[in-house]
Amino acid sequence: MADEAADGDGGGSGRPSTLSLVAGAIVVAVAVVVGGALVVSSDIGDVISGRDRHELDVALVGDSFADQARAGFLELAEEHGLDAEVFAYGGTAICGWNDQLRRLARREPDVLVLSFAGNDLQPCINPARQTRAPETVAADYGRQLEGVLEMFRSTGTDLYVVEPPPIRDAEYEARAAAMRELYRRMSLDHPRIDVIETEDRLGPDGEFHAALPCQEGEEGCRPDGTVVLRQSDGIHLTPAGGRRYAQAVFDVLER
Repeated sequence: MADEAADGDGGGSGRPSTLSLVAGAIVVAVAVVVGGALVVSSDIGDVISGRDRHELDVALVGDSFADQARAGFLELAEEHGLDAEVFAYGGTAICGWNDQLRRLARREPDVLVLSFAGNDLQPCINPARQTRAPETVAADYGRQLEGVLEMFRSTGTDLYVVEPPPIRDAEYEARAAAMRELYRRMSLDHPRIDVIETEDRLGPDGEFHAALPCQEGEEGCRPDGTVVLRQSDGIHLTPAGGRRYAQAVFDVLER
């Protein structure tokens, strides 16, 4: 969805707060495209952390919104003493990360956060490269999310999905809305899934805002008292927007 325009997305469940866990170093996973294929490398993290790679508190996997929230997410994880990794690249769907998700399932992270806004670009979700209705795309994501649940069935991992924020253009907002509806419906059908809303941080009235009033201590605050949160395409996040997106995730994980 979101990345087709440029390059290509709660509540508690009575569980103990994720942020009460004891954790350690931050490890960054880097995603690149080589020969049209998605390649994920986290080897550098082995050197940085010097830890058992099975020790992981929280993993974030997603598309451009997650990629643009990467820095803020890792900073917040570090502030909370959590070992965190991010696997994200613009234009990707859940199925594009299946190999990485299987590896993560073997490591049994305490929390897995999925951040997908409905991209319909990769052959694994749209082999015919057809233009499809938002509801059709969302239904495919629902099946892929069922697959993730199965991958993590025997783990104690808590699963969260992040709703995409409001989008400026109606075509892309229709896809975002379909994904929000899917996530909310699946959270009702599957108690293991919790939904993280981003509207409070990025669209408090449920509408798209390129800029919003600054929050205390927020970087990038302009003389008029606002901060730019979205890029000029009306979809993607600025660094300040990415930080707010990451904070929306931690608003829920802190509960």
